[in-house]
Amino acid sequence: MAPLHHLALTVISIILLFSSYANAKSRCEKHLVPKTYPELDVADGWEAHLLVNNLDRPRMIVVDDRGQLLISGSREGIMALVLDEEGCKVEQTATIVEGGSDYYNHGLALSPDGKTLYASTSSSVYSWSYSSSTLSISSRKRLITGMSSGGHITRTLLIPPTSPDLLLVSRGSDGNLDSATRSPSSGRSMIRVFNLTSTTETDYTTGGHLLGWGLRNSVGLSSHPTTHSVWSVENSADNLRRMGTDIHIDNPGEELNHHGSPSSWSLSTTTTAAKNFGYPDCFTASDPSSIPGLDTAKIGAQFALSPNATFTDNHCQNTTLFTPPRLTFPAHTAPLGIAFHRDLSAAFIAFHGSWNRPDPVGYELAMVEFDKDSGEPVMQSDAGNPAKSVLRNMELAKCPGACFRPTAVAVGGGGEVFVAGDSTGEVWVLRKSSEGGSGGGRVKVGVMGAMVVVVGMLWNGV
Repeated sequence: MAPLHHLALTVISIILLFSSYANAKSRCEKHLVPKTYPELDVADGWEAHLLVNNLDRPRMIVVDDRGQLLISGSREGIMALVLDEEGCKVEQTATIVEGGSDYYNHGLALSPDGKTLYASTSSSVYSWSYSSSTLSISSRKRLITGMSSGGHITRTLLIPPTSPDLLLVSRGSDGNLDSATRSPSSGRSMIRVFNLTSTTETDYTTGGHLLGWGLRNSVGLSSHPTTHSVWSVENSADNLRRMGTDIHIDNPGEELNHHGSPSSWSLSTTTTAAKNFGYPDCFTASDPSSIPGLDTAKIGAQFALSPNATFTDNHCQNTTLFTPPRLTFPAHTAPLGIAFHRDLSAAFIAFHGSWNRPDPVGYELAMVEFDKDSGEPVMQSDAGNPAKSVLRNMELAKCPGACFRPTAVAVGGGGEVFVAGDSTGEVWVLRKSSEGGSGGGRVKVGVMGAMVVVVGMLWNGV
């Protein structure tokens, strides 16, 4: 047996070592736990911490220049969360824009200089002067009107960081299959670009410039940090049948679409070379083997919902007519938010999860790797499950009723990743764990457990 004083010194050293290791592994102490679902599974190399669990249906997150979180979705208005110095707790909650009957249900953006806030209702887009130091707004202006409709009522907003005078607005379809959107004149199922230097209100359908159409419901928009290209995530149709066969369980796939960079857009004229992404006639195969007449195709193949003598799968696969997605996600996973992480060369995507599939899918925050040089996804376009899970529900059988349903994702100035869930009123923060080990949702050996083992070894002369 080792001398007792040597043993004591060794034990003290080990305590300090393991304490330091524990502090490095977890920046925040757990002070909140999920109320309605089991612990989430966190990918190796990450730690997750629950910041708040009492919000009213948070939908979008914007991080201002002071690291404060601005959140839309509540009927009460746009909320601000002020975090403590460590970024582990919410010190202050404030309503910076009051809600109303036609409330700010989704779209939210800040100008690149952080001084102007933009938000959308189901019918209009507004702006305010914004002060991050006082969490105050002033001078509300209505910028865009004419978006009232049924069906999808969210209007996602994006200001490209390198083009602060441009505002992108995405508007979805009027229903599951909206036949009127075959024409851009419908003003639906599209992304339009507006010039913020305009001093007059603009009608959505007749104003601005058409960037892309044939997009059933592109809820998530984000700009790549180095190429500045705009990417969107598309929520495709439900309950589809083809040639008399129900194909809805595994088709059509959700999509990651590419829209080019602002420097490539022709916005000097009233018309642009806008791309048609196919809806409501062409869809993307997530499981080709279950689609009649398409069983030998690859994932991502475009197909006609109702092929006939004058319109076939070949038409949908003609890239001069229709633009296919860059990546295809499993059907019904419902991607709602996307945000790029400069340091990791990846896009984080919030998958809200399925509602009409026998076996639930989605319900996770996942990441898609991008090549640092080309700014393109690393995965090929026919890859299956191209997104890697970072934060997910461990018991999908309890979804959607008792699980976390991600809606929005944002990346902070320190590389932290914020993700909101509407059904549980939560916001989580994720950070890379300093030792690159197991994530916060995994069972770990505690410091005292390790101490017992080591002291036992020393006592026995090992």
